[in-house]
Amino acid sequence: MLPAFITHPDCARHEMGPHHPECPERLAAIDDWLITTGLNTALQHVDAQPVDLKDVELAHTHGYVAEIGAVLRR
Repeated sequence: MLPAFITHPDCARHEMGPHHPECPERLAAIDDWLITTGLNTALQHVDAQPVDLKDVELAHTHGYVAEIGAVLRR
């Protein structure tokens, strides 16, 4: 079984604002590095799937999940 590299094409649309290190260019650079080094062939590439909010609450409080949900609905 290969280690999984889990991502989704929508991640490339996630803009955090100027000068934030998490950006589409960073994700593209990771993809390029995996290809250049050949490590991409040692990984199982998996598209991330939607998650049930109850599963998110296994790692985060209900209040935090609700707060993020409210921001996303704006």
